[in-house]
Amino acid sequence: FLFIILFVSHILAYNTSTVQYLQMYGYLHEDDGNSASVSCALKVFQTTHSLPSDGEKNEGSIIRLIKKPRCGVEDHFLPFMIDSSKYKWNNNDYLTWSIYPIKYFAVAEHAFFVWSKHSQLIFKYDTHKPNITISFGSKKHLCTTNRNNFCYFDFDDIGGVLAHAEYPRITKEQMEIHVDESENWQYALCIPSSNETSPYTI
Repeated sequence: FLFIILFVSHILAYNTSTVQYLQMYGYLHEDDGNSASVSCALKVFQTTHSLPSDGEKNEGSIIRLIKKPRCGVEDHFLPFMIDSSKYKWNNNDYLTWSIYPIKYFAVAEHAFFVWSKHSQLIFKYDTHKPNITISFGSKKHLCTTNRNNFCYFDFDDIGGVLAHAEYPRITKEQMEIHVDESENWQYALCIPSSNETSPYTI
């Protein structure tokens, strides 16, 4: 009986929020919830974030990390790394962009300026069929290029996921970046306070 109790306790040690996080960000398949799979996923997570990779749930370090605001895109891109030729654009050096609502234009323009300065890319603001469309929404939100469709991924209110984006594709010249409007954003081009997040930094 002691062995059974210890075994069950080991499985329960991985709480629901930890397992959901590992599944959401590419460390654990949705169908895998057994102790061995979760332990393996935790090792990968720990290695990725420079933590001791023992596969054990360290309450302090792991919980602090999974509660941090972050991008909504998965951490592992193996399917894209296998054939990365599919996940790029043909127009490699000149890209157009737009943002909605327009009140966020200044911070986006500055971000693209800095990106261009440190790369070989040229960005131009263009509202007619732009390559990159940035929009702000909350919880269940609409896509921008097709306003009849909801995004596949809902936002989680304040904290957690800050934004998510599509991958560029050869067969699709437009992609979208969705930003969670529920966050406490600092839109001025200055260092945000401790309870604010700058969209410029993401």
